[in-house]
Amino acid sequence: MIVVAVLFPPRVAFAGFGGSVSIDTSGREVVSVRDWIEGTAQGSGPACVWRPGGLTGGYQAGQTRIETGRYFRLWTKTCPDGTVTEIWVPDISPAELAQAHAQEIIDQIPKLTPQFAPPLKPQYVGFATHIWFTAADLKPKTTTASVPQLSITLTATPTNVIFNSASTNGDLDCKSVPTKIGDCDFTYRETSKNAPNLQFEAGVTIQWNITYATSDGQSGTLQPMQIKTPIRIAVAQIQAINGTAP
Repeated sequence: MIVVAVLFPPRVAFAGFGGSVSIDTSGREVVSVRDWIEGTAQGSGPACVWRPGGLTGGYQAGQTRIETGRYFRLWTKTCPDGTVTEIWVPDISPAELAQAHAQEIIDQIPKLTPQFAPPLKPQYVGFATHIWFTAADLKPKTTTASVPQLSITLTATPTNVIFNSASTNGDLDCKSVPTKIGDCDFTYRETSKNAPNLQFEAGVTIQWNITYATSDGQSGTLQPMQIKTPIRIAVAQIQAINGTAP
């Protein structure tokens, strides 16, 4: 009796990406930087275990390579479902890892509603409009991502507020994030009688700075996010009556 054994190469078992995988001459899989980062997302449940080197272990001859100017290393990924995969992994800088996960922290940034005093019904020419936010809404947002041998934490922190008055007086830079009455106020010098629907199409823009820190002590910043909350403000004129009582 002749027994024929058919050996299949290990199969890839990534979660969260839909392509950009090529096969080299050894049958091992090669992933792009983006797919490599997205493919390591574990979410909930048991994580896969990553080990440097191929199935035979260690960094042996031919277990590093350069492709399109980037240095790759061979890793073995073993997952709880029994899938074992040899993968060429590109060296990833902290900035690349942070940028690849930027959307995760951006998705956490809330659209905050400012507080006003006096309440917006309406405001009056020559009287201050106070703007502030509830301190509890301004807590920094964080998210953590990781690849083998490197984890990174991104933090979004509100740092500044700009009041967009929509009047000829222009905008007001609060220079910080106001958290109480008196921290930032704007005084209208004209009514909204000529504005659409008799209201200024104003808004409050809050800037969130995004920073990252890695498990090996590196840090940096990403492009800040500016999120505007549109607000309609009616501004009226208080008419003073001068005269002498009879």
